[in-house]
Formats: sequence, C-alpha cells, structure tokens
Amino acid sequence: MGGKRKKEAIPSAFNIISSNRSIGYSFDAAIADIIDNSLSAGATEVELSSPDGRQPCLKITDNGCGMDMDELTEAMTFGGRKNCEEDRDLSDLGRFGMGLKTASLSQCKRVEVVSRKNGILVGGAWDLDELKKNDSWEFLLLDENECLQAITGTFLEKRDCSGTVVVWSKFDRLKESTQNQNDEFARLLDKATQKLELVFHRYLQGEIDLKPVVMTYNGIRLKPNDPFLTGRTPEISTPVIVDVNGSPVSIWSHKLLHPSKLTEAELKHLCLGSTLLETQGFYVYRAKRLIDYGTWFGMASKLEKTKLSRIQIDIPNTLDSEWSLDIKKSRAIPPQVIRQELRNILETAGGKSAITFKPRKRSSGDIEPYWSREKKQGKDSRYCRYSINREHPLIREFYERLGNGQLRETFSVLLTNFEKYFPFSQVEYDLQNDLELIDAEVKVLDEQKKSQIVFLHANGFPDELICKSYPGLEDEVAKYLKIVRKISSSS
Repeated sequence: MGGKRKKEAIPSAFNIISSNRSIGYSFDAAIADIIDNSLSAGATEVELSSPDGRQPCLKITDNGCGMDMDELTEAMTFGGRKNCEEDRDLSDLGRFGMGLKTASLSQCKRVEVVSRKNGILVGGAWDLDELKKNDSWEFLLLDENECLQAITGTFLEKRDCSGTVVVWSKFDRLKESTQNQNDEFARLLDKATQKLELVFHRYLQGEIDLKPVVMTYNGIRLKPNDPFLTGRTPEISTPVIVDVNGSPVSIWSHKLLHPSKLTEAELKHLCLGSTLLETQGFYVYRAKRLIDYGTWFGMASKLEKTKLSRIQIDIPNTLDSEWSLDIKKSRAIPPQVIRQELRNILETAGGKSAITFKPRKRSSGDIEPYWSREKKQGKDSRYCRYSINREHPLIREFYERLGNGQLRETFSVLLTNFEKYFPFSQVEYDLQNDLELIDAEVKVLDEQKKSQIVFLHANGFPDELICKSYPGLEDEVAKYLKIVRKISSSS
C-alpha cells in the first residue's frame, strides 16, 4: 500500500505578509526586535538615525559580525530555515525567525537589509508595493549602488567595518490625522528610545559577564533606565533559583525606597512613565533583555501598600515555550511549575513593602487617635468605615464646653458632615500617582502649631490635654507650654 496522497498548498505571499502586519507590534517593540538581532550578532554598538528628508526614514545600524549572501537569505526568509526548537546560544535573543521581517513591515511598507562581512556588501529588501505586483516569496536583491545608498550616513561607510543596517521607509501607518508626518515620526522615535533605555538597560550599563553596549539615537547616547534604581534600593533579597525542566530560573525581590526619600528625578525614573502603583509587579528578563513587567500575572492585585515591590525574574532562552513567549517578545506567562514559588516570594516581598506604609507609632504612651477605623464584621467583608473619634480628649473637652444648646448640636452635625464628605477618592488618586501628602505626618512644631497651643492655653485647656493633641511632639509641646506660661505670668 502506498502512503497518503499529498498536495502542496502554497499561500499567497502578499496575503500572509500583509496579515502579519497586524500582529500587534508597537513602534518601540518593533525597533527592539531589530536590536535583538544586532545583539545576537555580537554588536557592541547600535546606532539609530533618521536622515532628514521629505519622507520619514529610520536606519538601525550595528557593528556585529555581518552576513554573507547565504546568511542574508536566511535572515530574509520568513520563519527562517532552521528549527526554532533546536538548541542555540544562550545569548541568542531571537526566537521564531520572524522578527526582522514582521517587526519591520508592521511599521512600514519597505525594509532593506544591507550587511558587510569580510569587506563584501550584500543587500536585500521586502517591498509590499512590489510584492503586490508579483505575489512571490522572492525578496528583492539590492545592487551595489543601492547598498551604498543604504549605508550612507552610518559607520558602515568605513570599508574595514563589519555589521548590518536595517532601513525602514514608506511609512504608511503614521497617524492620518497629523498635519506633519515627520513631527509624528520624531515623537514616536523619542518615545521609543525611552522604552529602549528600559528594555535594554542591563546591556547599556553592563554586568560582570555582559560587556556594555553603546546605543545612540541621532548621535545622542541612550542611558540605562534601571527599574530597581540599583544602588538606591534599600533591600534586595538573595536570589532564589528554581529548576524548570532542567533550566535555572533566578528570582530576586527588590523593595524600593519610600517616595518621600526619593528626589523628583528618581521618582520619575522609577515610575516608568506611569506610577509606582501601576509599575509594581514581576519584571521578566530573557537573556537579560526585559520582556514583560508591571504585572502580578493574576496572582495578586496592585495595592497601594505593595507598590514598592518589584520582583526580578531571569529566564534563559531555553524556556521560551514553557513561558509562552510570543513573537513580539513582549509578553511571557509563568508555567504552573513555578507559580507557587512566585506566590511565596510575592507574599514575602509584599509584606516588606506594606511595613513601609504602616502608620508609625508616635510615642511610647497611649495615643488617642483623631480618627477611628471600623471594619464590618465577617471574614469575607470588604467594607470599612472611618469616623472622627468623638472620645478624643480635645474633641470631648470642646464638646462639653458648648453646653446643651444649639452650638453643641451644630458641632455634631459638622463632625458628621466632615466624615461623610471627606475626599477619600481624591486622596486615593493622589497616593496612586505617588504624590506625597505634606500634612500626613506631624513632623515639626511650626509657627501654626505654636499659635494653636497659645490659643488652647489661653482658653483654659489643661496642659496634659494640649500635649496629647500633638502625637509625636509631646515633649516639644510641653517645653513650649513652659515658655507660654512664663510669658503669660510676666505680662
């Protein structure tokens, strides 16, 4: 008996490539995918440049090992010709053999790749306008003049330099509403370079086993944006190593400094264009390149008390399938085998962050708070209520002095309305945006408090009651009351 009958079904090149343009690449993610190839080629310098001209154009140049014609053909082939499941170098940032083409064409209609190796220039291009005419899986070969034009203005113009330049042109997906495409293009590039400073921050700053890589944009050097502010992080746990299918996954827990101890520049640096609340979570690195960040992977909610927690996860490229790495290399999902370990680390890290936000005890004595917190009974209750503590000595003393008339009733109504209309939502919004409430803590005995103390003393309030009214400043208040009494007795 013969084998099963088969018939080859070759898809339309134009339809497949056009449909892949909508795979979901952002502008910065697409550029990062090109840089992945540069780093995999051993580049120590990556240059982004946008030549002046009537139409937007982007050149991404590296000083990697370069490619000959066979290697260029491999790079220009969708999906490549190698099995993506095969073992590869641990520093290889590639994945499916799709990134160069798919990432590029997600942003523009023409991508040119020109490379020099051993002094020989080779070049090829995918052009959607040409592809629509012939609908073939053949890419365009560039002649010498076209290759020289592509490398103009880059360091590949030096004949003794190896490397590759990727040129994007025919940008058809810039916002149609913009009056000036070049302005919109410049805005996207500025935003993208900021993201690159985060995604590749470990390459930019260098590590013990990672030589620093120089990246520039129009001659300006990119600076590493370390999301843990290494050197200013008060606490980093010892790494936890977890074996996943024979490959090690390293996990570090970082606790950031309280916002009040950060400079405005440092806080902006850590917020990553958002807030500490939104950027808390796991930070997943694949071969030291940031893949995914600012998520708890559904294991916890983003809470104010845990916003100082950031957990670094280092995974090797041998675990791509286990972590469900997508083509864009911008999303990863932890496998079940490691989730419980992550939950344990998350709980410990979250607890350390929460301690930082717990109210500090103001003094060794019993302090009567101005506000009371009441939690509804029941294990699953999510409701609590804040009310003014009517038993606070100062409030009770003032209430008694009002007598039994209308003033006492008016005062009670005022307290109730203060509770009812307290701007909890606005305070929550301000905290989530990492604004420091400057009156949240009584820190110093300023002129305003001194005036209040003089007023209370003059109206017969006992010294002990006045001291208790300023938790944390009892000693300072007592000393100031001695001065007030001395001045009063001499006048």
